Amino acid sequence: MEWGQDGYGFSALDRCVQSVQSSSFGLVCNWSGSYYAVYDSYSNRTISEGFRTLEDCSHSIHP
Repeated sequence: MEWGQDGYGFSALDRCVQSVQSSSFGLVCNWSGSYYAVYDSYSNRTISEGFRTLEDCSHSIHP
């Protein structure tokens, strides 16, 4: 699993963790067809992806 860099210099995983710590409001899990991804409905961007199950994805938002 590789985490790409976004325009702010944070890895996708770091941004996901920061988002979860600041507020999990607005974060949803989307099924892409082959994996689940955490999507920020406020900024309209995918924060992290590659979760195999909805439970794993949800746990990343609500640890």
